[in-house]
Amino acid sequence: SDALRIANEAVQSEDFKQKEKIVKDWNATIDARLWMTEVKKASSIQLAQIKALAELSETYSVLSGGQKYAENEVGKIEDEIKQIEAFISAEAEKVCVYENAQTIVGHLNTIDEGREAIKKSQTDIETETKELQDGDTYKAYIGPRLSKYALNRVSKKIKYLVELSNANSSSSAS
Repeated sequence: SDALRIANEAVQSEDFKQKEKIVKDWNATIDARLWMTEVKKASSIQLAQIKALAELSETYSVLSGGQKYAENEVGKIEDEIKQIEAFISAEAEKVCVYENAQTIVGHLNTIDEGREAIKKSQTDIETETKELQDGDTYKAYIGPRLSKYALNRVSKKIKYLVELSNANSSSSAS
């Protein structure tokens, strides 16, 4: 009975009642504490998600701008392709000229060389003709006997140059 009385006193004491209340409150708040832990975890996850969302938002802005730039560049390239295709279509009838460009350039160079040769020969003919007409210098070296030979030579040269000139004129016309 002494032990019962001490036990009753201990149970009836204010300190025991306080500890009993703490235990009851602790047991009563188990679910609430679990929910509070979950709320803290959720809050932490939410902050991480907000940070990730901000980073993804920046990434989206960069990618969106890049996509718009790329689409603009594609449009420019498509316009350039259309211009090139239009140019090629316009030049299609000149394909033969482009394919034979090297040959044509060779012919033009040959014609130019021929013209230069004709000019030189005409200058030579004019010089020889003048010397023949003046007579003194030319006749002193060749003599009267060779005058006929010289005239014949000049005539042949003139005839050759005229034929060459005509041949070049007809090839440049075609």
